Amino acid sequence: AFVPQLGATLITRRDDIFDVEKKIEYFSSYQPDGLMVQLMGHNMMRKDGEAHQAERRAMFPTVSPKTVKAHWTALFQAHADRIIDLGPGGGKHGGQCVAMGTPEEVARSVQSRTAPFLQERLHSSNTSHP
Repeated sequence: AFVPQLGATLITRRDDIFDVEKKIEYFSSYQPDGLMVQLMGHNMMRKDGEAHQAERRAMFPTVSPKTVKAHWTALFQAHADRIIDLGPGGGKHGGQCVAMGTPEEVARSVQSRTAPFLQERLHSSNTSHP
């Protein structure tokens, strides 16, 4: 159904979506004035067809499962020993650094809402291994 407020046709049935999303002439990622472009700029997800595939082919070797396992996993793990906890709440009530450090250090923070979960996790991992 055409939705005048959106200036677009809204498709809600799964089978219709599955059929239409493959047809660039009806369902295009190219929306130069769209909200996604305003928020994120032009990117691969806002392209169709060959332009999308060309960027995907260029990018894939660095993010393939094999490359992630062989290279990126070690880098992520090397940096995963520190936590930055933002809060104290979510959304407009957050955004401040309330705790930073190793999981053990953040678990001791009285300001961190994450601390009790870390304490529980650290306690269970310490008691499950003799």
